[in-house]
Amino acid sequence: MLMTDIDMSPKRYSKTALKEPGMFAWVMHRITGIAILLFFGWHVIDLVRLAYQKTITIADLQPFFTGYVTMILNGIFLGVIVFHGINGFRVILHDIFPSLNKYYKQIFWIFMILAIIGIVVTLYYMILFTSVIASS
Repeated sequence: MLMTDIDMSPKRYSKTALKEPGMFAWVMHRITGIAILLFFGWHVIDLVRLAYQKTITIADLQPFFTGYVTMILNGIFLGVIVFHGINGFRVILHDIFPSLNKYYKQIFWIFMILAIIGIVVTLYYMILFTSVIASS
């Protein structure tokens, strides 16, 4: 088979690329990594802005801990962090033990189920913690 016999057209890859767990995990790992960097950059800028204010009161910081929009955004960010961390651990596991590559799809789905469980459990505690702060 010659290289000219292989279909390298973008159409071939755009139809099937994200159907494979490996490509989906790769794309999502890059997207979540960029989202984490942007989120932390935004927080650093926001904290520097707060640091240059003459006085900071609890009322200034309360919007960061209460409100449904903040809770939803923090929940989304929590999901991004959990997915990125668990997917990164899965990649490290495949790098250390190359013999596991024959079970790639099964390991992918096991780790995604673990990510969903981790997101649900931490969301529960986050909602519980937010309701304690809002009630005080």
